[in-house]
Amino acid sequence: MMTKTEDTNLFSMVAGALCALLLAVASTGCIGDIDDSEDPVATGDGDNTPPPGDGDGDNPDNTPPPPQGLTVSGMVMDYASANAVPPLINGIDGATVETAGITPLLSATTDIGGAYSLLNVPPNSIVNATVLTPGDLYRPTFNNANTLVTQAVADLNFYGVTNNFVNDNTLVTTGAAPLPLSSVVFADMIRPDGSPMTGVPLANVTLTHAVGAPVGAGPYFFDPGINRLDPLLLESPLTDTRLGFVNVPTGQYTLTVLDPGIDLIDPADDVTYTVAISTADDGATLTQVGELVAGGGPPPPGPIPGNLTFTADIYPLLQATLNGGDGCADCHTAGGVAEANIQMDLAPEIVYNEMLNRAGVIVALPDELPTLPSKPLYEDPPNHANATYPPRPLVLPDPPVAVDGYDIMMAWIEQGYPL
Repeated sequence: MMTKTEDTNLFSMVAGALCALLLAVASTGCIGDIDDSEDPVATGDGDNTPPPGDGDGDNPDNTPPPPQGLTVSGMVMDYASANAVPPLINGIDGATVETAGITPLLSATTDIGGAYSLLNVPPNSIVNATVLTPGDLYRPTFNNANTLVTQAVADLNFYGVTNNFVNDNTLVTTGAAPLPLSSVVFADMIRPDGSPMTGVPLANVTLTHAVGAPVGAGPYFFDPGINRLDPLLLESPLTDTRLGFVNVPTGQYTLTVLDPGIDLIDPADDVTYTVAISTADDGATLTQVGELVAGGGPPPPGPIPGNLTFTADIYPLLQATLNGGDGCADCHTAGGVAEANIQMDLAPEIVYNEMLNRAGVIVALPDELPTLPSKPLYEDPPNHANATYPPRPLVLPDPPVAVDGYDIMMAWIEQGYPL
């Protein structure tokens, strides 16, 4: 029988041997060791949170997928200062940037210089955001940027509009203070080639609700010399093609601009652009009209051809961005976030049959839209979060025009969804 002292000594010897063994194993490495420098989840932009599924039942066993999100960063600046002559970089400290149309909602707070960084933005999302600031200096400002994100972005800037700027512009145009709970809409008119939309008459600009009736007071063009709406300007100036509406009620509207083109007399180059507008109580909405991006661009002048097929017209849209598609296969691929769902980059007939055999994807369920083409952004509720179909050229007899991929897919389904 051991004494208490002997028992203690034996325990110490065993413990020492175990410690030495563990140290030896740790120094040489063993199966299961995690080296952050080689761990794919620990690389990237520093945020290791896996991205969400895409709403189709991806990742059913909750296994953390590899990070797929992109980082979108930039500045949040004062709108009036950024458009002053000369422009001033006045970053807004402590502003919150909240995305719209992305599920789940993403948010970031600006640093002292106004810089923000949104992490894990799903590829091929359209990034719009609301800028919220503490106090009552700024209005909640919805930035309808309509920026399609296919890779990391470091210079996507958002803006905040002050109450004082709204008050001044409402007073100079209407002669009175803003109406209670009303909003303002400021838009920059830029053609798809990046040139300013100069020489647009006031009569060519409308802001209307669903039945076509005008809303708000306006339009008014900005005087480039004083950075303020000028009720006396009858067409957009050469150096500043921004316009504004004041006293806009809360709601969903359409901003329409008929661009007379370079030749102001010849109607042959006239183009109509539209963009969806959303306003909030005591808010401000900033947008751009004229770009061929989701939410804007001219409507197609004629019907979509009646001989669409999955192999020739739909399958190419589903491919990865690097392969000329709209990016579905960026996630719906082997090893991707949506691998457990449908792999879009398999052979066309395999993808077609997989979709056809899944209820609701091509053949809609009762009282629902097919989940393949349904527009995800601003859809209530979204049935396929984060994806989007940007307009792309579709060859019509003459000339090629930009048609939303959603319209192409819906037309294909209505034509009987042939392979």
